[in-house]
Amino acid sequence: MEKYEPAISVDIETGEAHEIIIKKSISSQNFVKVFMADFLVALGILNSKSVSVVCYIFDNMNYSNNTLIATKEQIAKGSNTSVRTVYYVMRKLESKDFIKLKSPGVYVVNPKFIVKGNENKRRMILEYYNDDGNDENNDEPEAPASDETEE
Repeated sequence: MEKYEPAISVDIETGEAHEIIIKKSISSQNFVKVFMADFLVALGILNSKSVSVVCYIFDNMNYSNNTLIATKEQIAKGSNTSVRTVYYVMRKLESKDFIKLKSPGVYVVNPKFIVKGNENKRRMILEYYNDDGNDENNDEPEAPASDETEE
């Protein structure tokens, strides 16, 4: 797709201004498109509290490398849910291979599902996602038993 935008070009020597048209090429490979309803059904996330956690991930992940840096407590506070709900949703996302805990508080979203950029970037992030060199850090404590699951 091409986009045309008006602009002004100024000659540095004379100071004369000229109206010009800038032609921009826009490729769909640099956009992130997520069809949320279908996506969440596929992950088995159907209630509003769980959707709030997933929305928090989308809103706070770094799209340059698909990482989310946040503790479960921060996610709970930011998504207005309980820590127990965050544990439940994150475990579900991990079981569906949507997200992986790389180290405490550092998650990577699988670029097979979401990536912003071209195919080379997707491959690079996928390689990092599949690198299990840090998986010994994935031993998290179980969810606190005091909160009720908000499924």
